Order: sequence, then structure tokens, then C-alpha cells
Amino acid sequence: MSAALSNRRGTAGFSLLENVVALAILTVGLLGTTRLFGEALRSLRDNQHRQAAIILGEELIDRLIAQRHETLAAEIDCLDVTQRCLDDPLAQTQLAAWHVALSRALPDPRAQLSITGSPTLSASRSIHLHIDWRDSRGAMAAAHFERVVVP
Repeated sequence: MSAALSNRRGTAGFSLLENVVALAILTVGLLGTTRLFGEALRSLRDNQHRQAAIILGEELIDRLIAQRHETLAAEIDCLDVTQRCLDDPLAQTQLAAWHVALSRALPDPRAQLSITGSPTLSASRSIHLHIDWRDSRGAMAAAHFERVVVP
């Protein structure tokens, strides 16, 4: 009976080696899943930043168009919106407030604004806005807006 019992013990259950191999396979699978979640979170953050840039960019252009008689009357080439680049004090104040909102929404943002075309109120004008920021991998991401304003 002891020979039969010892023979059954050798075939019953898993050996230590089988358990180690199963644990290694499980660990590799869990590490892959963890990395996938990390990439998904980075992608979500980048998409949120892009969405914020689009919303803020469209908002600034809409504000400039709403004040077309003052702001759109001059040729503007503003390479850095943190500098004073608009003659109208109300528009400059709104631009500064917009830049504060941009700085809160995006990491390391930079914005360039230009308004081109004939400065007469009867001609069309083009508004160009370019926003750069750093994405979650440290690379520069960008959004570009262009709107033609017709009288």
C-alpha cells in the first residue's frame, strides 16, 4: 500500500517548477496590461490638451471678431501673446486673460497671433492663431487656426 501511495503522490498536484512557470507567464501578462493602461492614460491626457487648445483658440478668435471695429483695424503680427501686441486696451486685457486660461489648461504653452489683409473695414481680414504646447512625452504638439473675416 505504501508503494501505491507514494506513486500517487508523484502524479498528484503541480510541481514547484510548474508553479514558477505559471507565475512568470501571469507576471508578463499583468505587466503588459499595466503598460497598456499607462499608454491609454497618456493618450487621454494628450487628447484633453488638444481639446482645450481647440476650445481656447476658437474662443480667442471669436472674441477678436466680436470687436472687429477696434481689433481688426490694424495689421498685427504678435509672435508671443504675452507681449503687448494689440492697441485696443480691452482687447489686450482679454488677450492677457486668455493667455492665463491657456497656461492653466496646457503645459508650457506658446501662442502666436497675426491678423493680415487690408485694414479697411470694407475688406476681408485673415486671423491666424498658432498654439504650441508640450505633450505627455515631452514633444511639441500644435494646433493652428485660420479664419477669414468678411465685412
